[in-house]
Amino acid sequence: MKFDEAENRRKLHELLDIVLLCNGYGARKKEETGTAPTMFFEFVGHVGAVDVRLYNNGWDSGLNYDLDWWIPLCAPISDNVVEAIRIAADNALHNRPSEQEQLEADIIKAEEELKRRKAEVTAMKRNLKAMQKKGA
Repeated sequence: MKFDEAENRRKLHELLDIVLLCNGYGARKKEETGTAPTMFFEFVGHVGAVDVRLYNNGWDSGLNYDLDWWIPLCAPISDNVVEAIRIAADNALHNRPSEQEQLEADIIKAEEELKRRKAEVTAMKRNLKAMQKKGA
């Protein structure tokens, strides 16, 4: 498929600008920036693609991204994709939860995880008792 490589290059630069406007130039770890959104722009040279990821409420290891765009470079980059990334970055910057709202959401998430883990432990104990009863 023939396409305008110069136009793709321009759009790649535009995407990088969006990421830099969202992130700034400093480190963007959650422990340093709280709920500030973090974007990743990864050039994946071995497959000829760019991966743009957005963490709406900050990045930390182990967190999953909120949005992900895989953009192959062997085809024209869609204006719609560039605009979607721009809108998502803008929304992440301007519609952020307050620190208190984020902490409340994190507590709810942790409590849900705790309930799930307690249920797992209860099931393991039940299985152990059944095995012990069988072996006795």
